[in-house]
Amino acid sequence: MRREDWLVQATCVLFQLLATVLLCSTTNGQTIQDDLYIVPIAKINVPEYGSVSFYPQVYYFNSSYSSSSLQVSYSMADGSALKSGMTVLNGVLNFYSNPAHVGQLSVLRNVSYYNSENKFITISHVTIFQVIPTPTPNQLSLLFSDDFLGGDLSKWYLLDGTMKLQSAQLNIYQNNTKLVTVNSFDLTNQLGVTFTFNLLTTWTASRGILIYVDKLNYYEINLSGSSFTITRCVNGNPTVILQSTKLLQVHAANYYSSYKVYLQYTKEGMIITIAKIGILASDYVLNVVDSFTNIDVFKSVKLGFYEKTVDSPSQSNFKVLQCKVYNGKLMHSRQGVTYHVDGKNGNDLNDGLSSSSAFKTLNTAQYQLLPDDTLLIHDSIYRESFQINRQASVDHPITIKAFNQPTTTSTFTTTPYTHTAILDGSLVLDNSKFKKITNSNIYQIALKFTPDVVYQDNVKMSLAMKPLPSNLQDEYFVDNYIHPKNNSIQSSSDNSMIYLQLDDMFKYDQFGSQAPDDFWVGAIFYQFYKAGVYVITRKIVSYNATTNTIGLLYNDLPVVTSDSYAIANHIGCFSQAGQYVVNTNFISVSLSTDPTVSQTILEVSALDNGAKIVNGMEGINLQGLMVRKYLSDGIVCSGGCTNLVISNCSAKYNGGSGISLSYSSNLLVDGGEMSQNFNNGVNFGGAVKDSTVQNTYTHRNINNGIWVGNAGTPLFYCVNILLKSNKVGPQNSERLHPDNIQLASADNITLESNILTQDGDQNMWMDKNGLVIFKRNIIIGGPLGVNNAQSVVMFNNVFYNSYLRFAVAPVGPFVGLDNIADWSDMFNSITDTNSQSIANILVWSSMNSQLSSTIKSYSSYKSLTTADKTAIIDQINSVINNTSFMAQFKDVVIPFLGKEHVVAYPYWNAMTKRGLMDKSTGKLTNSNNETIYEAKGLTRAILDEVFDGIIYKGPITFYPRIVSIKNNAFIESFLQLPSTTYSLLPYWESNFNYIEQPASYHANIWKALAGPNTVFETSAKNTTLYFKNMTAYDFHLNCNSNITLIDKGTNVGLPYYGQAPDIGPYESNCNNEINPVNPVTPKPSISTNPQISAIASPKPNQSRVVSSTTMPEWKVFYLLIGLIISMLVP
Repeated sequence: MRREDWLVQATCVLFQLLATVLLCSTTNGQTIQDDLYIVPIAKINVPEYGSVSFYPQVYYFNSSYSSSSLQVSYSMADGSALKSGMTVLNGVLNFYSNPAHVGQLSVLRNVSYYNSENKFITISHVTIFQVIPTPTPNQLSLLFSDDFLGGDLSKWYLLDGTMKLQSAQLNIYQNNTKLVTVNSFDLTNQLGVTFTFNLLTTWTASRGILIYVDKLNYYEINLSGSSFTITRCVNGNPTVILQSTKLLQVHAANYYSSYKVYLQYTKEGMIITIAKIGILASDYVLNVVDSFTNIDVFKSVKLGFYEKTVDSPSQSNFKVLQCKVYNGKLMHSRQGVTYHVDGKNGNDLNDGLSSSSAFKTLNTAQYQLLPDDTLLIHDSIYRESFQINRQASVDHPITIKAFNQPTTTSTFTTTPYTHTAILDGSLVLDNSKFKKITNSNIYQIALKFTPDVVYQDNVKMSLAMKPLPSNLQDEYFVDNYIHPKNNSIQSSSDNSMIYLQLDDMFKYDQFGSQAPDDFWVGAIFYQFYKAGVYVITRKIVSYNATTNTIGLLYNDLPVVTSDSYAIANHIGCFSQAGQYVVNTNFISVSLSTDPTVSQTILEVSALDNGAKIVNGMEGINLQGLMVRKYLSDGIVCSGGCTNLVISNCSAKYNGGSGISLSYSSNLLVDGGEMSQNFNNGVNFGGAVKDSTVQNTYTHRNINNGIWVGNAGTPLFYCVNILLKSNKVGPQNSERLHPDNIQLASADNITLESNILTQDGDQNMWMDKNGLVIFKRNIIIGGPLGVNNAQSVVMFNNVFYNSYLRFAVAPVGPFVGLDNIADWSDMFNSITDTNSQSIANILVWSSMNSQLSSTIKSYSSYKSLTTADKTAIIDQINSVINNTSFMAQFKDVVIPFLGKEHVVAYPYWNAMTKRGLMDKSTGKLTNSNNETIYEAKGLTRAILDEVFDGIIYKGPITFYPRIVSIKNNAFIESFLQLPSTTYSLLPYWESNFNYIEQPASYHANIWKALAGPNTVFETSAKNTTLYFKNMTAYDFHLNCNSNITLIDKGTNVGLPYYGQAPDIGPYESNCNNEINPVNPVTPKPSISTNPQISAIASPKPNQSRVVSSTTMPEWKVFYLLIGLIISMLVP
């Protein structure tokens, strides 16, 4: 071993030992840290031409500390200045590697702060950066090469611009400089041509590559800005043929990058593939085949570079270091590496290449990973916030998985997954430091921070509460809350305080003695706010023992006698073992045995996220992990992640959601148990698209089981989502809305083969959605609310002891606009000088000219007065209330309206097909109130789309327009229909369903949706005859000729046996047929909606069924589906 290598390793060991002594434990230690802990990273792998952001990951265990109190500095381990390509900003070391860095670089990181005793403490770690060279490429014939070192620039000429060619490594200046090679390269050979070039840039600007024929014909490949763009220019006419966020240059000083571009001329078009060498295994990640007329112009091309900025050309911001051209497709290959991490027996100074030489911490291990690598996590509890910031791709993923995968009994098991690779956000308390409160089983320990939750032997303890909830692990479970007494609520004269006389149980402390004045001060008042159907909390600020009255800050939240309440997080609430109270800088627990002598493990929540996938990551696979007890989300990516696979990972007891993925695409959550998380089990927030949740067991979360969407202003956030084969529920908490599934601002959502079960609360809630499809689901116990989806398809579902809820409110009051979401963009719309803009034509052209002139004279939306804003809202409402709007503007509106993930076109289709509006003229066919309301609603939907994100969405826009309900079984389940002002109910498609209810209920409600082939039963006894084991969620049909559900459905495109489909989610095969009849069915869509031609609409309550003797069933299916989703087709 070289002397300097020995010194580096010895220094690492010394610093790690020093940190352990100072902080009492490592991340996987068994005692809580005293002040704070900075995660040591022993080594980091960085690819040549790669990048990494390295920053101190800090755990704060003293409430007086914050990130602003830290001082962070970096140097090389020998004390010298950082190498080129290393920059520090706000404590973060950004390293952009290049060929000069290949090998090992040792960096010293110092983190300093003043501790609780006001002593200046410095914690130091050495990190080895291992820069890995680019994989060796295949051997190809070299057609051209220039490294610009000799000063000979005869191979290049200036196309335009103001700057002269420079010698040495070629400088590209600004002011529209474009230069190209003298040489031409033939693209018609069967091998194609690969161009490679190494670049050095300082900050990104408009710069890139030219594949050049002449000034009118070229490909321009933009490397910088917000989008990697390929533009083809033919005869001076530009056309963008590809846009991507991949492979962009980094906006940084002295950034090295190396690209390769492969081109091949073919009869099918120009093949263009691009890669960043040294990144993503140097694979070609952007690919396009460009087919167009006159492609022959590009048979022979030259290579060029350009820069378009207009800054002063006094310094070079763009430098070409080397350029080569190869005959054929240049390929680089790298063999993936398998690493090991073992929290019990590993060491971060190991190489990690085997079980016996495993790393110790996940954070050090993940910094080694490159595309195609795998990290095996051995059995241990890893008390870390695991941050994954290693970029991969869908074809070259990074896999992080448990060495021993979890075991479980079945997909829908009620037995939790058994995991042995565990990420744990809690820290273990030192039992010896607990102090007992005299004559009690209550023990206290001092801390320098305030945790959220306390755990005993890996189970959440119960928050001390009075009275106790029936679900001890959910303090928001309100069934045991108590109602205020009559005349027990008063307000202060200024309405700043509420005074509530408590139930008599609160007169006494935990020992049964009279509680003194101020005894309950600081306790948490849990109020079930019945009007909002959720729980709110606030601290008690006063207590009068004589009157047994508490004082609460009003905070615009009254307390009324219909509400109910409990008091928690106070030592006076202790009533049994297994409870805890959290106060500032200490906690109290009630235990059946003395912790100082027992083996019980007590832990507190301390760390933020579990597995945090850094924004923008791609190609990360997580398998078989348990992620639990974190302060926030268990597994999280807050934006820009693509092609993530999270399989058989469970999340439990997390302070946020179990799995939270937002503003990302192509996500798969497959398997795992999500339970008792404080927010959602699985959270698809923000703009998630083209993603799936399947085979999960999601239950007992404090908010929702699965959340998809966002409640903001744009029309649709989440699109193309599949929820399949999940068992969801019950959730039951009343913290917000205890729904199994919530959809908000989502479109093209498919729920297939799920089991949704609730104990009375909602199985589903919706808000402002587009197309939602239900297929083969089982819904038990709680209502399925589908009131806020424009198009609803329900095929082959079972409802048991539930009800179907179409709670559509009266249309009229919800049509108008009462506020603007974004006044800045609204101002820009009004002042837009383009008279042909859709907003000007439809809305602003009829605005009062004086008002228009006044607004256009303002320099900013901030000049708008309250009167101006009111007038603008009135102008929009005048357009909405114009019942001749479509007759006046139909020819302008219809071409403008989008056809996919939109709201107005489906509305228009529904109204014209139902005969409420003439399709050719846009005129109303009658003037009754219901039709007028619908016409106003259509105009509002059009404006929702015109001003997408600028105005608040109108609820009526998203009421059901096209509904199809087929082959469903409703057993002891009810139906809530829309109000009478909703005009489209007679046109819903409902037939071939099974309804088991009392006869009176059939007559009064279900007749509205009962087609001629509906099966009615009035006795619940048939359920045991029909289904194999309904209480165990087995709704397979028994093979019995007396069962009327077999062969009683209609063909909706799902595979079936026998003469016709069965009713319900499970198709029987009583004749033991080998192949099902009509087995081919469209795959559940998580992409673009199928384009099926529109058909004429049936008349109300008449032609709902087409006889199978006159038309084949498959044609019936396509006609019906065409009716449902033809709204998406022009």
